[in-house]
Amino acid sequence: MSSVTSWTRLEPGARSDDLAPGLQARVYDPLWLLARQWQLGEFTGEDAGSPASVRIRAQSAPVTSYRPAGGSPQPFPQGRPLETVVEAGAVGRLTELPHAARTGEHFLRLLADQDRLAGYASLFVEAYPLSVDGPAAANLDAAARRWLSVLSRRVASGALLLPAMRNLVQNGTPPPGVLVPPALLPALISCASTWLAWLDTLGLDLSGIGSGTGDGLPEAFTPGLAASAVTTAPAAWQPARMEYRFDVSARFGDNDTVLSASEYDGGRLDWYSFSVDTATRLPAVNQIGDIVQTVLPTPAAYPGMPAPRWWEFEDARVDFGQVEAEPSDLARLLLVDYATVYSNDWYLAPLTAPVGSVLKIRSVVVTDTFGFRTLVRVAGALPGDGQDWSLFRHTVTGPQATLTNGRSDCLLVAPALADTQEADPVEEVRMFRDEMANVAWAVETIVAGGGRGC
Repeated sequence: MSSVTSWTRLEPGARSDDLAPGLQARVYDPLWLLARQWQLGEFTGEDAGSPASVRIRAQSAPVTSYRPAGGSPQPFPQGRPLETVVEAGAVGRLTELPHAARTGEHFLRLLADQDRLAGYASLFVEAYPLSVDGPAAANLDAAARRWLSVLSRRVASGALLLPAMRNLVQNGTPPPGVLVPPALLPALISCASTWLAWLDTLGLDLSGIGSGTGDGLPEAFTPGLAASAVTTAPAAWQPARMEYRFDVSARFGDNDTVLSASEYDGGRLDWYSFSVDTATRLPAVNQIGDIVQTVLPTPAAYPGMPAPRWWEFEDARVDFGQVEAEPSDLARLLLVDYATVYSNDWYLAPLTAPVGSVLKIRSVVVTDTFGFRTLVRVAGALPGDGQDWSLFRHTVTGPQATLTNGRSDCLLVAPALADTQEADPVEEVRMFRDEMANVAWAVETIVAGGGRGC
């Protein structure tokens, strides 16, 4: 006679969404108290030592290569925040009247700071005038025209000043149209150098500005002389996806570690924005540094953490039983579960690593209070439940993903900003959808003009 094996799945259903009863330490008779102590392991003794010191051996390699999506590899500028490299883009062209006016005004301000050159400001305004009647002013709104019409009689054009000042700094040639005594040329060269260095920091597109010889053709810029890198660096911005894509790499011996950020949409940029791409090659410079540090471990704790002993009174200001969570609030339930159930045997061992480098831990040796030394293996290296542990580890993509179980052995100490400041938007478009008409609308609520933000 054949038999049929069937299974019945039992799912407990709570009759109340109140978490307080499960977190209360209710008091009954002595037998109840003894049972609760036994249940929570109060009678279990552990003859083990606590960590007294941790010796960490690691290697670090600086990030030396950068490549925007679809661009060519280029050296990564050391000491520069990664966000400024990725998000750098020309904020406008120097030939645009608002930028020409602002840069020309700053040049006159530098002249005014030099007592011997202050009287020559009007000569520069006459020789390099800011004209608001040309084709560059055709697309300006009325407010920008009024603003520029006032400035045109008071400031010089930065677009016209650029080739003359660059020629002055490079070759010592006096600016055409302004008679400056030879004794004042060193002061004027110093002023021009300061202005060109300031112009370098603006991120303006300087292409198409001639050398002042009348040809009007683009010239090869000299680095550091108002030759902004944003005019030649390919943009990492992907318009179709509204996000940035780029790669960085560091070299360990004969192997390049390429970290790819494929979905960075702005904001904070840190290690979790990257994955190790084993299918991409991006040559880097081998500059491995060895790190050996011995530190004192401290128990990991956070404000409001439950007491380690069951019968210890806790801070009444923190009550996890008052957390309101529906059955679908998985994130909130996991947080409460972690705070109340998981053990408190976590220790923190700080490691100082260079910013802007890829870090690999080679060994961790823990010395306990009894003097025993224990080599701590990487989480997931041994078979068991911990094999799935992947916190603070980059995901591996490409051909070697299956060999590494999809987890890397390195961590990027990103040269990122701790905080950023964002200005008011210069242009804003709001998207609306009309489901009845099956039409999408793009409404410009802020339009960039010559008077603001351009």
